[in-house]
Amino acid sequence: MATWNPTLIAAVGSQAYQFPNIPVAHWEALRNSVDGVRDLLNDVNDQMTAVEQSPDLKPSGITRQRAAIAKTALGKLKNFAKLDIARHQVDKRVATLKSKTQALLDAGAAKTPGDAAIAVQIRDWLSRQGGNGDDAGSKRLAAAVSKIKDPRFVSAILEAPAYLSGLTDDQVGIVRAQALDSTDPSNEARAVSNALDVAEAAVKRASNMIAERAGMRADPDGQWRHQTEKPVYTAA
Repeated sequence: MATWNPTLIAAVGSQAYQFPNIPVAHWEALRNSVDGVRDLLNDVNDQMTAVEQSPDLKPSGITRQRAAIAKTALGKLKNFAKLDIARHQVDKRVATLKSKTQALLDAGAAKTPGDAAIAVQIRDWLSRQGGNGDDAGSKRLAAAVSKIKDPRFVSAILEAPAYLSGLTDDQVGIVRAQALDSTDPSNEARAVSNALDVAEAAVKRASNMIAERAGMRADPDGQWRHQTEKPVYTAA
């Protein structure tokens, strides 16, 4: 197998180059995870290249030593500590952001009889939008979505049966989803979750590169073995 060039290794988890470069735990852990994958690939590349270019080794010796290097590296990636740290930090951040998002919605909840009266008026106003035509429901939904920056409006819709606002249950679900997605906490939660996907994909890509170069396969027992080794089967 050919030596990996720096460009090929740098392309692993390339989306991570767009991660925010800010000193907070979850983004630092995510960047460190992808950087750690590339560092491991560089180390494996150096070791395998030295073996492949050794004048003292026969083809069988190259195959055996390259497989040994791959097994060690694949074992590290299977339980990659830096990815575990990134997962932990992302879980903590997403939990915090979800709490903030819920707090934003709770801020508009009716707390006094006057607030409750306003909520009734909001639902009544929305139910009268769009007229009675075939597209009335779509127009009411559009009117609702246009107000999702207003916590009082959103809470008035979500705290009552859908028909009181002239909406269907599905339409209320759309309002709920878009209200959550419109908040900064929800946007950040989505961004860090997507970033974790990038880090996990980088580990998977690195494992596949190493396995391919060394002629390895993943057996049903979860272990990596060289293609010349007998497979190990586990009971169903």
